[in-house]
Amino acid sequence: KMSLILMPFISLLQIIIGSIFSKFVVNLSKIDGDEKCDSRVCMTFVNSATLPFIFSAALFKDNPGLMTDVSACLSFYLLVWSPAFWTYGRSLLLSDTETAENKNKNGSSNLIVGLQKLFSPPVIGSTIGIVIGSIPLLRNAVLNDGVLSPVFRATKTLGTAYLPAAILVL
Repeated sequence: KMSLILMPFISLLQIIIGSIFSKFVVNLSKIDGDEKCDSRVCMTFVNSATLPFIFSAALFKDNPGLMTDVSACLSFYLLVWSPAFWTYGRSLLLSDTETAENKNKNGSSNLIVGLQKLFSPPVIGSTIGIVIGSIPLLRNAVLNDGVLSPVFRATKTLGTAYLPAAILVL
């Protein structure tokens, strides 16, 4: 679907607009120190990860077909949002000296450190889901009483705990 392809781009656009807006507001209000970093992260990323799932579950609970489509769109949105949050968001929170100290402690190359930050667990899980869903042989092994369908059903059951846990945290 075209909406799935657009979601990562919309996520990137939201982050760029939020970052520009946050820089403008922080400079205008003359906030300094940790409050400046915290404000920039909060305005750049807002609460785009958990709240959309909670709202969509409440709005579309009576329409499972539509809820499936909405969940797919939100998941594709998070494919860009999540790694951007853990990389760019982290760099907004840390000062330049702290970032340099962390890189020197690891002794790893910048490429390896960057890839580790980029491929967070949600991104890896979503990528695996896309690969399995795109290859008919793997899709049939996971769905339709295939060999891996018990693993899929168990994972799906565990995944249903996400929204209640997120609501408790919020």
